[in-house]
Amino acid sequence: MFIIPTITATQKNIIDILEYVTNLTSIVHINLSPYHRIAEGKYQKLGLRNNMAGIHPPTDEDMGRYGNSLPNPAPPYTLADDGIYR
Repeated sequence: MFIIPTITATQKNIIDILEYVTNLTSIVHINLSPYHRIAEGKYQKLGLRNNMAGIHPPTDEDMGRYGNSLPNPAPPYTLADDGIYR
């Protein structure tokens, strides 16, 4: 699940999505992935408008808070962040 500030990164949205997927028997793991800006250069080079310009990646603190807000019981989860996209 991608965590995108101002779009998906609200406590209610995350809880609603996770409660839904928790009831799916095929879900065995949830990956919380922070929004990143890796494609910004590509938009610039191609002269395209980037609708995500101005959206900043969630902080490590934000990601930890979202992980801690998982409903109980929840499938195992990973906070996916190798730090290269920030």
